[in-house]
Amino acid sequence: MNGLEQTFRFLESTSNEASLDVLAPALQANQASIRARAITALVRRDEVAGYKQLIQSWQRMEIDERLLLVDSSPALELALQDSFTSSDTSQLLAAIDIVLTLELSSLVPSLLLPAESHASHAVRQAAQATVLSLAKELGQAARQDRGRPHLRRPVLRSLAASVTRFPIHQQSVLVDAMLSASCPTDSELLSLLGEGSDTRSILLRRLKTSSEAAVIALLARMIHNRRLSSEIETIIAERSDAPFRDHLLAAVGCHLTNTTRKNLRLIGLPACCQTQRVELETLPYARRVALALVYAVADKDQIRALTTLVDAMDSVHNADPVYAKGLAHALSKFPALGSPLLLRAAASHVFADGTRLDPPQRTETPVDQPQAESTASDPLHPEGIEPAALLLHRMLGRLKEESSPYVRPLRAILAALSVEAVMPHLESIRPATRRRLGDVVLQVDPEAPSTVADRLRHPVLQRRLEGIRAAAALGIVTRLSDALVRVAKTDHLEARVQAIETLRFDSSRSSHQALVELSHGPAGSVRDAARRCLQDRETRQ
Repeated sequence: MNGLEQTFRFLESTSNEASLDVLAPALQANQASIRARAITALVRRDEVAGYKQLIQSWQRMEIDERLLLVDSSPALELALQDSFTSSDTSQLLAAIDIVLTLELSSLVPSLLLPAESHASHAVRQAAQATVLSLAKELGQAARQDRGRPHLRRPVLRSLAASVTRFPIHQQSVLVDAMLSASCPTDSELLSLLGEGSDTRSILLRRLKTSSEAAVIALLARMIHNRRLSSEIETIIAERSDAPFRDHLLAAVGCHLTNTTRKNLRLIGLPACCQTQRVELETLPYARRVALALVYAVADKDQIRALTTLVDAMDSVHNADPVYAKGLAHALSKFPALGSPLLLRAAASHVFADGTRLDPPQRTETPVDQPQAESTASDPLHPEGIEPAALLLHRMLGRLKEESSPYVRPLRAILAALSVEAVMPHLESIRPATRRRLGDVVLQVDPEAPSTVADRLRHPVLQRRLEGIRAAAALGIVTRLSDALVRVAKTDHLEARVQAIETLRFDSSRSSHQALVELSHGPAGSVRDAARRCLQDRETRQ
């Protein structure tokens, strides 16, 4: 050990206060090694007076020299607190910089006085920036469940007290600091936002206008609160900036809680999420799913909401299955679409892009089809239904993927197009429209043929008539020809005639033989219908 090292070892361990006078000049030495050894000696002495010397030398220190102070101590904090009341601006600025560099959050309460009211603008700015930075760190850690309550709570209380002094100091940065350090359920925050509180309007104004990411994140996370004031609901609904959208979607995530779902329903579709402000493809996958979930719950326009869901389904098609799971869950909570809307959409084959997606070619034509009919008399005339029709077409495409997690919830949403739901409407729909509707029903309801077969055996005549019309509309006359022959032979007169008329679209030998027998029966509507049917079948051959 050389003599210089022995000297520093002695200076850092002796209780003689005169050693500080020896170490002070060493802090100004030209040699970096001597400066570093002097800093180390003062740190190891761990005295307020020694730390004050380091504070005075702080602005001249190199970065690696400053790093020698990384470990805080009560003595250092006392030295810094003394510096906060110093009349020497440079010393005060150095102390503030040390607090920021070493992230000494426990000193935030002591920094508030210079941050609020110091005569020097430079000091106020530096103190406010430091308070805000440390508050953001504390708040972020707490919101990520890695906070230190014993450190954050005193800071939060001091910041809350500063907010109450806002009418005096008028420093919005300190209000932002308080919000940045907060979690949505903190008692200090809730108290300041309470009804009748003098600070309520101050905080609401910052939540509405602040561009600080931590403040925006706090507002976004309030979507999970069990109770939201009407003012907070309005702010969430009206903020339209992209940063708030990103934080809101991050807060929503890929799975909605019941509380979040309730809040979104009350708030409605936030302005920041409206499609004219968002390009879905520019968002990360998780944000796309979150946006779709927001639409699914908050948008009053069901077609637009479902379109956004389907857009998201398409955009995450090859991504992590967790995203598809989230969308499938959202679909499972989506209410079934109304019957009139779906019937009109299914009856339409005109889509928004101008193309005509005609149904597959059919070998059967419904009974009593007129050659020309006015659409004005058709209750399902598709005028103005293009968005719903296009959406339906896309949803039907998804139903072809039987292993997809979307199939079951999509069928539930389209329940109004199940054959059970559609059959009562067929009588009032013109035959040409029934064909298009029947094609859609077969895609939505794979059990449709067996349901129609059961309907042909129903004890109520009206239900059997519905089954006959459905067999023609769905193009399954050949599959159900035996059941239709039975109706034609043994049922009520009206059902017999309609069944015979429907059998014109069957080419089986058994139904032909039955029609021949009926054509030789007693005079009446059954015999006449059988003869017309046979003639029509001959014409078709």
